[in-house]
Amino acid sequence: MQVHGDIEESVLLRTEGLAIGRGSRTFASGLDWTVRPSSWWWIEGDNGSGKTTLLSTLLGELPPLAGRLTVHPWVNDGSGLGTVLQLDELLPTLPLSVADYLGLGQAGSGRRDIGAVEAAAEAVGLDAWASYWSLSGGQRQRARVARALARHPALLVLDEPFNHLDADSTARCLAAVEERRQAGAAVLCVAHLPPAARQAGRVRISAGAFVVEPP
Repeated sequence: MQVHGDIEESVLLRTEGLAIGRGSRTFASGLDWTVRPSSWWWIEGDNGSGKTTLLSTLLGELPPLAGRLTVHPWVNDGSGLGTVLQLDELLPTLPLSVADYLGLGQAGSGRRDIGAVEAAAEAVGLDAWASYWSLSGGQRQRARVARALARHPALLVLDEPFNHLDADSTARCLAAVEERRQAGAAVLCVAHLPPAARQAGRVRISAGAFVVEPP
């Protein structure tokens, strides 16, 4: 990964001929793509096509197998990044309120913004002061979305964030994420069935190749 301090502030991520995979196995190649503030991108593909691998590569967890990845410093150092990933559950060993859980998303910022935590909880329909461990599976999923929003991120990276949610909860989380997009955040979202009404670009992974459809 290459990070350049002089990258334009209007660009959060840029890929040129990017190839992704794990070990020696290439899942897809040839991605030319630019992610700017206030954009929304659905990432689509069959199971095993490389959607989560693409996110892991963009986040620096996996190295690109070929090509060039340029990342804005805000994203690279995590200060402007909010994520909802598939494997980030906690062990139930300590008392934890919803506010405590959402505050974990602000770790490293130097202070806890209670106002942002309460607003994020309200946006997805949760009581900030309820026990996190009392939440249902769907409510915990909403809490994960709220935790990412509480950072006020420049880039939201969401991997199947609407799993375990009913239609009303999905709509509420979509509205909360859209509010953050309108405030300037870019959104990268893997979803099995992206809502058809959402105005967004699409990155499709098919047969080992990327197809980029701008908004």
